Amino acid sequence: MERTWKCLPVFAKATAFPGIVSTCGSTWLPSEREKSYPVVYLLDGQWTFKLLASIYFGLRHGMFVPEMIIVGITYGGESLDYERLRAMDYTPTQAEGMEHTGDGPKFLAFLKKELIPFVEKNYRADSGDRVLGGSSFGGLFVMCTLFHEPEFFHRYISTSPSLAWDGKVTFRYEQAFAERNRKLPASR
Repeated sequence: MERTWKCLPVFAKATAFPGIVSTCGSTWLPSEREKSYPVVYLLDGQWTFKLLASIYFGLRHGMFVPEMIIVGITYGGESLDYERLRAMDYTPTQAEGMEHTGDGPKFLAFLKKELIPFVEKNYRADSGDRVLGGSSFGGLFVMCTLFHEPEFFHRYISTSPSLAWDGKVTFRYEQAFAERNRKLPASR
């Protein structure tokens, strides 16, 4: 099995900061050149990519999981304030008294219009098998994406989501989603 990590430079106006924001991710590429593979898009790649890659290789070695592409999404640059960037890009609403929050819809548009098309154009990604994963604010983003764009990703991994955000707005999204979707496809 060939192991390759690359930094994918993607430039986009994904946040409310002026100018161009560099988003950089790490990618693991499977070995077979003629196949396409499921893709896991992992938020907070600066913290979670190495951990998930380590777990993945253990599971893959035991043949418990299929080959896949793992994309760790993070920010490029030096001396970054990750908490501020995450609060801005992963939250669905601007909470009262909290500046620089609520750009989750813009970040989702960035994923849909720039990052994912880039990955699917340049790597053997299966566009019919996308996974979105995140924790904390990233988990909040995952949940909001599920409730607003359920068809775009095919699996969702949300760990310890910040569900108390902005008066528990996520629960209102879930209620509206449940009213629109009486059947919820789930797999085990």
